[in-house]
Amino acid sequence: MVKKRSTTKVSNHESKNYLSKANEFFEGSITALSTDNWNVAGLLAIQAVISAADSLSVFLAGIRSTSQDHGDTAALLKSIATDTSKEWSAQANRFSRIISKKNRIQYESRELSEKEAVDLVEQARRFINWVRKNIP
Repeated sequence: MVKKRSTTKVSNHESKNYLSKANEFFEGSITALSTDNWNVAGLLAIQAVISAADSLSVFLAGIRSTSQDHGDTAALLKSIATDTSKEWSAQANRFSRIISKKNRIQYESRELSEKEAVDLVEQARRFINWVRKNIP
């Protein structure tokens, strides 16, 4: 059985708004790194990639995921791929790896380490740059 994804239609021109949010969250993650706020940096990096993914899906397909499961957003990214290159799949997988850390950072007691935060921000940078290349 194929899982039905929860999505909503969004006007394509709104993709720039989602990308703007992604940029703001990302810049916030950089600021948080500079002040040794590892948890904040990690969570803002995650929010940045979620907004960037929304931007791309809105731009390409006029929809975004409304599911509480961000894994559905990764599946949506794969389903709207403009090509079948390995890069597209790799970036959707990067998105999945980044968001897989969201619940742990947000709800568990363990603190994010500096190394983990720096890595999350770097992975977010790579994903966001890829999204920017796909939105003229």
